[in-house]
Amino acid sequence: MHELWENKELLKTHGEGAALASFGNAVDGHTRYLRRLAEL
Repeated sequence: MHELWENKELLKTHGEGAALASFGNAVDGHTRYLRRLAEL
């Protein structure tokens, strides 16, 4: 659950936009990882 904690910290320090962007990047990276696994 470390990622969620980091997003809460971002929310406090940089505002909602930065936290949402960070979360979006994490989801995008995870999706690409799953696609790569599916190709193997």
